[in-house]
Amino acid sequence: MIVIEFDHSVTNCSYWKSLLSEFAANGLPFEIHCWSDETETAALALQYGQYKTNSCSDGIVISGIITPQFRQMLMDLPKPTDTEIYNKQTPFFSIFLGNSFSSEHYGTENYILTKPSSACQTQLQRLSQTNGITVSTC
Repeated sequence: MIVIEFDHSVTNCSYWKSLLSEFAANGLPFEIHCWSDETETAALALQYGQYKTNSCSDGIVISGIITPQFRQMLMDLPKPTDTEIYNKQTPFFSIFLGNSFSSEHYGTENYILTKPSSACQTQLQRLSQTNGITVSTC
């Protein structure tokens, strides 16, 4: 597993978006997790998926299939401005793409669960040389 973390010094979400685009392949399943009080964020996700039953009373899970429209929505998201606690890269608490990638804690912690492509490995090499981004292998 490869872990990519973004700290508070990363000022835009372009690195996060480029990483996400490697794994958001059309036709793969996705899940988005939000907190129950994040109604606007959940409403956005519901435009691309449907509620999924979960055991967390404080959370909402939306699942669906990645489409070109879903990918475009993710790429068009502005960087959230409420970054006091987390340096949010996305308004979604967690995003799971297929069985190969997850972006958690508002995009500050990202996990590659499968062997990345050579293009992705090149991108990871660049990311590891960027201030504020840590790339590690577990």
